[in-house]
Amino acid sequence: MSSVADLVSQGVTSIRILPMFLGIGKHLREDLPLLVADLVNQFPMLEVRVLPSAGENVQLIDMLARIALGIESIDD
Repeated sequence: MSSVADLVSQGVTSIRILPMFLGIGKHLREDLPLLVADLVNQFPMLEVRVLPSAGENVQLIDMLARIALGIESIDD
């Protein structure tokens, strides 16, 4: 939360949180909402938007599949 406090002290009024999880597990379902609620309570003037997890991004899934298949270029 100290990073958020630093941002707020610099005049930031909104943040986007990108959960860096490949799947939707306990941390994303249970822990993250509690952390975000604490953040909103501590900084009520801050607009907080939680984005879908990285693992839900079609481009990331495609990139990981290409890596697994040994495809080196997006153009292949």
